[in-house]
Amino acid sequence: MKILIFFIILIYSINQTWAQTQRIDTSKVKTMKLVKSKQEFKEHFKDSDSYLVLQPPVLFPQTHVFISPPKNFKPVDNIRGFIHLATTTSITCTEIKGYHYTQLCEQLTSEYIASQNAVLNATEDVVLDNGTQGKLFTISFTIPAKDSLHKDTPFERVMLFTGDMENTIWLNATYPQSVKRFVEKIVRKSLLSVKPEKQD
Repeated sequence: MKILIFFIILIYSINQTWAQTQRIDTSKVKTMKLVKSKQEFKEHFKDSDSYLVLQPPVLFPQTHVFISPPKNFKPVDNIRGFIHLATTTSITCTEIKGYHYTQLCEQLTSEYIASQNAVLNATEDVVLDNGTQGKLFTISFTIPAKDSLHKDTPFERVMLFTGDMENTIWLNATYPQSVKRFVEKIVRKSLLSVKPEKQD
């Protein structure tokens, strides 16, 4: 039953990716123009390397999981995560109790992901900064345009699964493919910093 609920969450999270940015109060944000060029990206961050810096560890909103989010990523309670508005990149967290993460990973086949209108691009066994093992999945999917005046938006998502024998930590880092070259490196670094609250 819990595995079924997990896959319902997976389907929902893919379908709601674009809605995440729509629910955020952007009234105080100076610019919402999507960064599209290397020069724009450098100007946004003042210098070309500042975006590679992680913030000190903080709890994901409404969870028991710590992460060091990338610089300029802001916490957003209603998505239980962090978002960088200039690139519409988000990092979110879901806790799943009662299952070891490998049990869930076994179900994430390329066939299943294809059935959800997504493509499995890569899988990788990883070791987190705290020595814990995990598994990364990289998938791609497209959010259809709302009307004929807009274009479909291709996205990429990096999913990290880790945890202990009875609990799974599932992180999603999602970004438009157009900004992948800017955010992929620091997002991966951030994901590997994750650790449960109970750990010293």
